Amino acid sequence: MISLCRTAGIAGLAGLLVLTGGRRPSGAQDAGIEGQPDVVRAEVKSVWTPDPRINVVFLKSLKTQRVLPVWIGPHEAEAIQMKLSGVTFPKPLTHDLLKSLIEVAGAKVRYVLVDALRATDGRDSGTYFAKIMLSLKGGGSVEVDSRTSDAIALSVRTGTPIYVSAGIMEGNSIADEKELESELMGEEKKTQKPSEKTEKKEKKAGKDYY
Repeated sequence: MISLCRTAGIAGLAGLLVLTGGRRPSGAQDAGIEGQPDVVRAEVKSVWTPDPRINVVFLKSLKTQRVLPVWIGPHEAEAIQMKLSGVTFPKPLTHDLLKSLIEVAGAKVRYVLVDALRATDGRDSGTYFAKIMLSLKGGGSVEVDSRTSDAIALSVRTGTPIYVSAGIMEGNSIADEKELESELMGEEKKTQKPSEKTEKKEKKAGKDYY
């Protein structure tokens, strides 16, 4: 089911690029966002995967050096880590295929933006949401809604900037990822199962499994 959903999503994006051509949907951002006060430029500092239940990507603010932890799924964590480590495969993986489809359609990834943290149906914790900004063949641009993990995985493959809403960075970042790592691992050693404190940390950081 997951593979089918991912394939459908890629096919849908390819169709969107063909249909929109040089048109820019209303509400989509066109101008660059560098220097705007409501966004912060960030980069992937590290990916932390101490066990299958804990998969966190750390986004570091280039301005303040504070770190935003985002809980993601194990497959997305692996996809980001493999690219950062320079691991290649003879056939393209999902995000490599997505990059190729965008390029074949004549479009280009300009940047990705983590712009929302909100509760989702039937879940206790918040989830980060992102947008991928594409420049289209023939001019114009389009915003594509995305999971944060997929947007980051695509960004590291295309070398494009990552931005985070200033409010999200200010309200959910930590001084150093070691602070979170030591606290979570300390709780895991004590209880051998996710503790209430760990769940609170996950809620603050935001999950991105779906």
